[in-house]
Amino acid sequence: MKTILPNRSSSQPTLIQYTVKRPWKIDGRLLRRLKADNAEEVPLFQTRGTRKYQFNLISEIKSVSDLEVALTEIVRELTLHKPKQFVTIAALSEKFCAYYKQPIKVVMRNVCPDMKLIELLQTMPGLCVQNVDNDWQIRLEADSVE
Repeated sequence: MKTILPNRSSSQPTLIQYTVKRPWKIDGRLLRRLKADNAEEVPLFQTRGTRKYQFNLISEIKSVSDLEVALTEIVRELTLHKPKQFVTIAALSEKFCAYYKQPIKVVMRNVCPDMKLIELLQTMPGLCVQNVDNDWQIRLEADSVE
């Protein structure tokens, strides 16, 4: 929930925008007060803007190439606003599990049982994989970022 209020502490009429990330944790009196002060509520989906990139997630992973596409798309989504930022294997695994309702390890056992996840990621073109403090991190290669 975003709220826009007039700035009364300034001589110039301006608006102040507040973002409430967890509205269920806010006292109801504050919300009533904001509405009484003519606060404008902006739905959260309007504040994030539209995505320029349409993600191409495969509905069911049946092969290694399907898994590669899925992993690349998830890394692309995780790094959408910060393309040069690395993401951890944990973040990748969490997002994968959220999409496909099963851990990456289960899918790996089905489509490429002889490989480990990190081995697969290292062979994928378009991904940059590095080990930092015993934690594997991934990002898209600079030339594959749109």
